[in-house]
Amino acid sequence: MQTSQISRIVAELHRRHRATDPESGQAVSEVLMYSAVIVLVIVAVGAALQALGVEIIDSVRSALGLA
Repeated sequence: MQTSQISRIVAELHRRHRATDPESGQAVSEVLMYSAVIVLVIVAVGAALQALGVEIIDSVRSALGLA
C-alpha cells in the first residue's frame, strides 16, 4: 500500500512541475552552453594576451635599449 501511494505522489509532483515550468530542462542546458562559451572566450583572450604581451614587452625593451 505504501509503494503505490508514494508512486502516486511522485507522479503528481512530476505532473505539477511539468505544468508550471515546461522549459526547466532547457534553462539548465542554456546555462551549461553559456558556461562553456565563457570558458572558451577566457582561454582565447588569455592566449591572445599572452602572445601579444610577449611582443609588447620585447618592443618596449628594444625601445628602451634594454635588449
